Amino acid sequence: MDYVQVTYLSRHGEKTKKLSPDAKDLYLAYKDIISIDLSPVAACWKLHEVHLNGNKLSEIDLSPLSNCVRLNILRLEHNRLHTLDLRPLASCAYLREIDVSNNPLRLIYVPEEHRARGAILGLVSMSASTEVVTEPVSSLVSITDTVRTRVLGVLRSVSKISMSDLTEYSDLSVEDTRELVFTLVGSGLVEGKFDPSEDTFVSASAIMAAKKLRSDGLTTARCAYCGFSLPDAPEFGEEVVCPSCGTINVG
Repeated sequence: MDYVQVTYLSRHGEKTKKLSPDAKDLYLAYKDIISIDLSPVAACWKLHEVHLNGNKLSEIDLSPLSNCVRLNILRLEHNRLHTLDLRPLASCAYLREIDVSNNPLRLIYVPEEHRARGAILGLVSMSASTEVVTEPVSSLVSITDTVRTRVLGVLRSVSKISMSDLTEYSDLSVEDTRELVFTLVGSGLVEGKFDPSEDTFVSASAIMAAKKLRSDGLTTARCAYCGFSLPDAPEFGEEVVCPSCGTINVG
């Protein structure tokens, strides 16, 4: 099984915490943590609890938690946080506890949207002197679990798909769909690559098939991306469009 590693810095130096993508909790309380990079946690979409209380964090980026749509508990109490952006948590519909008490918090950003704002503020434990600022949540952060799962299912079942075609499943703009693909690929939830020249996602299996075809010397007779038989083997410098996936094969 592949693991992700969460890197953090404490007074004892840099350390890492290994997590399974199926992990249900991240427990790093009372570790004297000064800073932490939660980016790898974006791959742990089943995460239920994050415990970072009792550390020395003065700032933290919670945006990777927007992928953790099943998050129940976030504990950040007893740190040194002055400002905190909770807007990424707008996509976490199952939250039931956010503890940021015993921090010198002066400012908290929460979603502008009424439902998300009310839900988050109703869960937050904080000082009465803390100023709350409401700002819009980007469309990418507010993507629902259903949309993310649907797009993930499509990406895992196709060899290649354009961003414009993928919008039929995401119900997002092409730009936001592209950003979602970047997030899913970058977090390791789906294997493949983005082809900017054609604005398409190409699966890892299609890439491997293409490499095998090249090594077998079959790329002139079969599509380099999906392996489909071409109607004509392209001559040197000639272009032939694959009737299956639409890829242009060059001889």
